Amino acid sequence: MTLADIASLSSAISGIAVVASLAFLYFQVRQVGEQVKLAERSARAIIAQERVNRISGIQMQAAEEPSLADAAFKGMAGAELTPTQFNQFRAYTLARFLNSEDSYFQHKNGLLSDEAFATFERTFVAAFRQPGVRVLWKWTRTGFDPEFVAFTDRIMAREPVVPPGDDFARWKADLAAERAAGERA
Repeated sequence: MTLADIASLSSAISGIAVVASLAFLYFQVRQVGEQVKLAERSARAIIAQERVNRISGIQMQAAEEPSLADAAFKGMAGAELTPTQFNQFRAYTLARFLNSEDSYFQHKNGLLSDEAFATFERTFVAAFRQPGVRVLWKWTRTGFDPEFVAFTDRIMAREPVVPPGDDFARWKADLAAERAAGERA
């Protein structure tokens, strides 16, 4: 074997090694890409779960504390409140506003899906049909980001005030109707 043959063989082996290295690099880059996608999905899931926990916490606090539930119900309707009830309603409503602002910006930053944002927006809109919520928004709006304020103000401008209904009486009537339908079946 001549020196030229050895050089040609070495060159061929080097070429094969380069191709093998590129193939290995390609598979590594693909694997890293998949890991990044998985990490992004995991982060979104954690953010979504944290949002649900926060919302549930606000709602469960009202469910577990009768005086807060009473204050929230009366405050939303604009009914007569004691000073303590007013402070409970104000704190409860402010927590809802802060949570809503966070949901708004999570969606804007691509961390909250369009479907989840649509659900948020429907419940947010419903809250602004209550006179007590509207008044507290007017009082606290300057403490929020101007973009969120504009979003909320647009909702207030288009949504009418709706008198509160008696959900408990409605539930009892619907329950009686369901029972009657079950007896006929």
